[in-house]
Amino acid sequence: SVQRTQSRIAKPPDFHNLPEERASEGRSGRGKKGSSSSSSSSGALLQAPWDGSKRVTASNFLEYVKTCEFYKNQLVNATRVPANPALYGELTAPAVPEGVRQALNGLGIARLYSHQVQGINALMRPRANRHVICTTPTSSGKSLIYTVPLVARLLEDPAARAFLLFPTKALAHDQLKSLRGFCARAGLPGPDTAVASFDGDTGRCERGAVRRTARIVVTNPDILHCTVLPAHEDWKPFLGGMRFLVVDEAHAYTGAFGNHVSLVIRRLLRLCHHYGAAPKVVCCSATIPNAVKHMAALTGVADGEIVEVNED
Repeated sequence: SVQRTQSRIAKPPDFHNLPEERASEGRSGRGKKGSSSSSSSSGALLQAPWDGSKRVTASNFLEYVKTCEFYKNQLVNATRVPANPALYGELTAPAVPEGVRQALNGLGIARLYSHQVQGINALMRPRANRHVICTTPTSSGKSLIYTVPLVARLLEDPAARAFLLFPTKALAHDQLKSLRGFCARAGLPGPDTAVASFDGDTGRCERGAVRRTARIVVTNPDILHCTVLPAHEDWKPFLGGMRFLVVDEAHAYTGAFGNHVSLVIRRLLRLCHHYGAAPKVVCCSATIPNAVKHMAALTGVADGEIVEVNED
């Protein structure tokens, strides 16, 4: 029966309600692996790293998982890779507005990494034909490469607008939250309305408000294709003020789907030019070969106008 079949399927662990377990032998050299007995001389429990009492790190998460019964005998090897020394850079582009500096300080960012500086300098120089693709590793701070010049432009130019394209709703809403927080710290008026999501779940009334009041719209290629571009006359003020187009997870756009997205982006850029705008294009991607050629094929911008940022 369905009931008997379901009973034989192992349920995944509830990561939000895992029990506290004692440190494993691999962690402290005391007690048996996976044991929850009180034989440990310290008698201390290993807390789940997401319980709010301490910051989650790769080390304490690994040590916790090693004590969990559901993960017993699944970990074959763990190797610690030494950290590379941080490489910092200095901005040579026009002065960053004080509001952006306050936002960076509020996030605890006193200095920018060299790859961030390379991308920001390229985007903030007066030349209009400098586009950027960043292919540094995950969690290297790629989003600041477009966030800093974008928010700086919004603070200086009330007509400035931008589209941010993400392939999944989860990524889009995660970035939406981060952008709103950055804009609030930078002093941009009304960050909750200035930065808006526009997707399949956005109601009809909300869509009109987004079109009229939003300055940064977080969306996806399908919404552009089905909703925005067919009604481009309604979006004329937004398209005419486009200063940036951000395409995140650019490596995902390959094959038939990538061909569809490339045509949507080309049409978007043609309409921007039609309404008097020349947006800079920023692509963020996982580490991929031929990043410049991929961006040129995806967006239609010339190879010689693209700056590749690939070393963090």
